Amino acid sequence: MIPESSSLFDDKTLLEPEEVFYQQGFREGQSKVTKADHLEGKQLGIQTGFQRLLIVGALKQIVKFLQLQIDQKRDPVSSEIFIHGKQRSYDKISRQLEEIRKMLNVFFDGNERLNVRNTSQEVDQFEKLVKRSRAKVRSLCSMFGYTDLYSQIESNCQIVGGQLPTADVKGADTDTW
Repeated sequence: MIPESSSLFDDKTLLEPEEVFYQQGFREGQSKVTKADHLEGKQLGIQTGFQRLLIVGALKQIVKFLQLQIDQKRDPVSSEIFIHGKQRSYDKISRQLEEIRKMLNVFFDGNERLNVRNTSQEVDQFEKLVKRSRAKVRSLCSMFGYTDLYSQIESNCQIVGGQLPTADVKGADTDTW
């Protein structure tokens, strides 16, 4: 098959047909590899996003659960509550839960719809806030006596979301960028 850009009477096609067809094949091969790499990158990005947002949803639900716990244990006369056998300040725990809620809600609009972009700045912010939120939730779960609950939820998120297949990612050993 003769390349579209040439005709039967093109000097280059007539004098160097191997080179013309080689270049055409090379471009087609590059295009197919680029498309496959793009698809693989897109799939990896979707999986990563799913895993990250899965833990955000889990943390939000744990915060709701802990808020319900302190609301049920709250004494209408006093601002003190008993959690796991110890007297605690309702206001202090409520503020901690609100702080976590605010950190996690940075990524949602007013209608609870996700509002994130994949810029390096937002990814860094996301990782910092989720790391801080996880630590705070883990600490509060421990205070409430729910250490097993927290670790089970983390484990379930890993089971549902899967692990990033970084060992299976294939690519050149040298950086070609």
